[in-house]
Amino acid sequence: MTEYVLAYAIFLLAHVIPAVPALKGRLVGALGQSGYVVAYSTLSTGLLVWLIVATLRAPYVALWDAPLWTRTLALVVVPASLALLGAGVASANPLSVSFVKPAAEDRLPAIAAITRHPILWGFLLWSGAHVLPNGDVATAGLFFGFALFSLVGMVAVDAKKRRSFGQKRWQELTRSAPTLPFAAIVAGRARFGLDRAMVIGGLVGLLAAFAFLAGWHAALFGVDPLA
Repeated sequence: MTEYVLAYAIFLLAHVIPAVPALKGRLVGALGQSGYVVAYSTLSTGLLVWLIVATLRAPYVALWDAPLWTRTLALVVVPASLALLGAGVASANPLSVSFVKPAAEDRLPAIAAITRHPILWGFLLWSGAHVLPNGDVATAGLFFGFALFSLVGMVAVDAKKRRSFGQKRWQELTRSAPTLPFAAIVAGRARFGLDRAMVIGGLVGLLAAFAFLAGWHAALFGVDPLA
């Protein structure tokens, strides 16, 4: 359990870096923007792999017996979450976490009509769907922490973007780009639409979900979600 706690602590600490402007600024100054992105992505991925391995190695301490419906729920939620995550990763989004630079700061992608935080919501749904089926301290703690990290991330990103755009412009943009999925569409403030990034990213996410169900999950983590 010591390795698990250490890996978790270092993983969380590393993800404080982007939230500290002075520290991030020094790193970007030393490495350049591209060098920083590569270095930080490599570090983050490596720490995530270590955390997952540490979780698998941690002693099993039961918290609850997971009923069958929790696994069924995960089979429904996870593909949707990966489709949302894929669409978010592929889209240039000026209002949230984005891996693609927007052409204009006020040009919103189609996925923003569903939610302005598709990556964070995808991660939240994915991690949340894994909490109940895993009733042990290490695994449930891992996924609960990821879910909490996603929620905190939405609040933090909103605060940062609000300062960047200014209150008036922020309110104008977010009127049709809600935090809560589909809220603006239901309220009539936005219309559902598709763009290239949303379609391609969503399909890649669904393909990844199919691959994990077809054997990747069992091969990587020793658990067959269909068993």
